[in-house]
Amino acid sequence: MRNSWYPALLVEQLDATEPYGIQILGYPLCFWRHKGKVQCVMDACPHRSAPLSVGRVVDGVLECKYHGWQFGPAGHCDFIPSAPEQKLGPSYHAKALPTKEIYDAVWVWIGEELPEEELEKRFPYQIFHLAGDSNWCYNFGERDLNIDHGLMIENLLDPAHLPFTHEGTLAKR
Repeated sequence: MRNSWYPALLVEQLDATEPYGIQILGYPLCFWRHKGKVQCVMDACPHRSAPLSVGRVVDGVLECKYHGWQFGPAGHCDFIPSAPEQKLGPSYHAKALPTKEIYDAVWVWIGEELPEEELEKRFPYQIFHLAGDSNWCYNFGERDLNIDHGLMIENLLDPAHLPFTHEGTLAKR
């Protein structure tokens, strides 16, 4: 299930000054914008694992609330206030994930690392093949449900329960 593109949030939900935290398949993610481009990292600072989503965004730089580590594009740690001369190699960077902003949503790939060309091939463009047709429309929305995702998928794939569970609203007996 991980090797897929997931719609993570609506474009309008991503604020210029605050990071946005969400979990997908149990993976905590943090989104923000750097110079207009959506960025995504695992929601854990590489220093002390503090959630980056509770930090702030200043001029497109994601700042950890715990020690102020600053992250730029692709999760690269660009500055550590308590060690300004520190050389910052890969172990200082937050794990970045590929994103795509399309069809009014921000999508994220949480699967294995793949080349850009392969990620592009795997994006589900086919589900939007009618997006430009004036006879069709699409709409994104969100709803947090306090249930296991497997139960929700089973529910949506099981129309036989409709006349019993949803009698009078979605179905008739």
